[in-house]
Amino acid sequence: MLTISGSLQTDGNFSSFHKDRVKNITPAEAINATTAGRRPFKTPLIAPISPYFASSFANAIIIISEGVTKPADQGGLGFDYKWDMGWMNDTLDYFRTAPEYRSRDYHKLTFSMMYYYNDVFLLPLSHDEVVHGKATIAQKMHGEYEEKFPQARAFYMYMYAHPGKKLNFMGNEIGQLREWDEKREQDWDILKYPIHDAFHHFMQKLNHLYMTTPALSAKDYENAGFHWLDCHQEERCIYAFERTDGKERIAAVFNFSDEDQEGYELPITDAKELEVILASDDETFGGCKKYTKKKVKVTDGKAVLDLSAYSAVYYSIAV
Repeated sequence: MLTISGSLQTDGNFSSFHKDRVKNITPAEAINATTAGRRPFKTPLIAPISPYFASSFANAIIIISEGVTKPADQGGLGFDYKWDMGWMNDTLDYFRTAPEYRSRDYHKLTFSMMYYYNDVFLLPLSHDEVVHGKATIAQKMHGEYEEKFPQARAFYMYMYAHPGKKLNFMGNEIGQLREWDEKREQDWDILKYPIHDAFHHFMQKLNHLYMTTPALSAKDYENAGFHWLDCHQEERCIYAFERTDGKERIAAVFNFSDEDQEGYELPITDAKELEVILASDDETFGGCKKYTKKKVKVTDGKAVLDLSAYSAVYYSIAV
């Protein structure tokens, strides 16, 4: 039997859906397709479907995905997490786009926070995104070989700072450029090339920082854990937001344009100083910048920053 889960838009169409083949599911039961066969829930069949949809999927169970993570006694399905496919599609599409068109698509990277607190979301970069001609994550980045890596580093810093738990499929951490094939191992030998070795080193640092910095995850599902510092730099493709666990504060600043952005004034309140804790453009990771001066003064609620093209920086905020 085929199950389909998705989000129903106001016009009655599915904005997205995921299908999988499962066994032993009766029409009175619904199961989230991403965990097919593991945790069945006795939930009434919901959502009218179009005649085309019905004829195409005659043996389908249709699950509306609103409330996937709500408890069953509150009308939800009771799952721990829901894959944020909207975030994944919008973000990867943005990074595939040539930089001269990213101003047009600027708010693809702000939209996720408009619905984020409706469910308990996980940010997925699964095996589905690195197979069937879709290209690997590094390959999806716009441009030629050397241009992909600074963007991939900035992309991952954006992902890790964005609220939500993370899913990153194997091979992505070494910048693999060949799609995943279950019949062979990953291309571990590419680590002999400096650009891949540096990228792997960067991912190790980013993972360690994420695991040891509660501000990046402790309040993932609370409004107090995130707020925008600047999301109206359409022409410059600059984004900035703050993460906190209630004690430590982190400012995450991104320049996704292909030009250096000098003299950018970051608006930030109740702060005296910023200090760099991780920068994607650090020469240690194959970047173009040597961070000899890591502290930036905040004056009159603003910090003046010089941002490299295709870069991301995390700053600790001192008050």
